[in-house]
Amino acid sequence: MNDQELRAYLSQAKTIAVLGAHKDPSRPAHYVPRYLREQGYRVLPVNPRFQGEELFGEEAVASLLDLKEPVDILDVFRPPSALMDHLPEVLALRPGLVWLQSGIRHPEFEKALKEAGRPFFRASPKPGEGLGLSVAKKVAEAHGGALVLVPRKPTGLTARLLLPANPRLTGTP
Repeated sequence: MNDQELRAYLSQAKTIAVLGAHKDPSRPAHYVPRYLREQGYRVLPVNPRFQGEELFGEEAVASLLDLKEPVDILDVFRPPSALMDHLPEVLALRPGLVWLQSGIRHPEFEKALKEAGRPFFRASPKPGEGLGLSVAKKVAEAHGGALVLVPRKPTGLTARLLLPANPRLTGTP
């Protein structure tokens, strides 16, 4: 699946669950779902660390099994080593699409999704490209910041979101 096909899924979707959602604004697991919410999607955060807290206008749940409604897209922000532990929940949820964010690759997990008939999208097929980074870049630019790609060995690239200080938070005029 390519970025264009993902955009087609996004144009039809209404509800996106975010596995590994985070409340730290500098992390992709926060600014990507926040951007999606700003675009009109209902974003359901899933992370046991933030269970019961409000993220993106919704109460965070501990597990995909705690979601009480159908999900159009499951956006995954979990390390590859954790994916197989989530596989039973992902298959039980039956999302229309599983979206693996940049750097998340697990051939066995992807094979299991394919065998179960669950379409999936891996963000950033090439370093520095992909819809995930384009969303992050738009978020940064909309807030007067920038997205900086830093080479890192052996994994390739690290994306850093740079935003200006918020005077309301720092107490400066």
